[in-house]
Amino acid sequence: VRPISNLDYVLGKALALFKLFFWLNFLLLCIPLIINLTNPNITFNPVAFVVYPLLISMPTIVFTTGISFLFVTLFRNQPISIVVLLGLSGVELIYFFDKYSNIFDFMAFRLQLYSSEMACFVNLESALWQRGFYLLTGVAFLFLTAFFLDRLTSHKRVKILTGFIGVAFLAVATFMMFNIWTMRQQPIQLRSQMISANARWANKPNASILENAITIDEIGNSLTATSVLKVRNDSRKTLDTLYFLLNPGLDIQEVKINGKAVSYMRDLQIVAISERIAPNE
Repeated sequence: VRPISNLDYVLGKALALFKLFFWLNFLLLCIPLIINLTNPNITFNPVAFVVYPLLISMPTIVFTTGISFLFVTLFRNQPISIVVLLGLSGVELIYFFDKYSNIFDFMAFRLQLYSSEMACFVNLESALWQRGFYLLTGVAFLFLTAFFLDRLTSHKRVKILTGFIGVAFLAVATFMMFNIWTMRQQPIQLRSQMISANARWANKPNASILENAITIDEIGNSLTATSVLKVRNDSRKTLDTLYFLLNPGLDIQEVKINGKAVSYMRDLQIVAISERIAPNE
């Protein structure tokens, strides 16, 4: 009978690996850090050297460690476990590389993690959910490894509690996966709706845009823009409606024609303004 529990044994081995990978990441980060500090043409952003290891490296290390420990425990054969892990990694990189909304991208190759000084991260919420999913899944695998480990222990209740906690972590990770799928489907559905809206109005006769002067003002955390358009009816028929395209994420405050406010109808990116324009006008 050993004095430590299976969980202590598994977490001890895992922490030793985490320490090794931490120092490897630290050494690799020293390369861009030296370049950033010595190159006067590059802006130094110290936050990036903290955020990116936490977003990319840590969830991947925890997940790969947890799944490798679990496979070795279940298969009881290290070479077979290595082959299975390499096969899963190959399938993910080759077949599932850009499918299923990047849920299977455990190495964060396809995530939108670029940050700019103006817009920061493009889709940080989705990235946090995806990385959190792999972090919790890796932790769940470590607890399940301790539960399935065929090893003498004097802590039977602790072993049962360890398995329960592992299943609980796995359930939370599953919920996060479904939430990621729902989040990723929303922009896909929006693009499909925009394609359908464009098809409804694509064949409508429309005026030609001759000039477009845009003025953009920054007010706090928002942008306000004014667009002054000059259009002409190049067709031989009188037009009853003018059609314009506008990002559906932008709001319209007012539409004026020759200084007079007019009503409009909006169908996602299509903006329709009722206005009669004679040929060549």
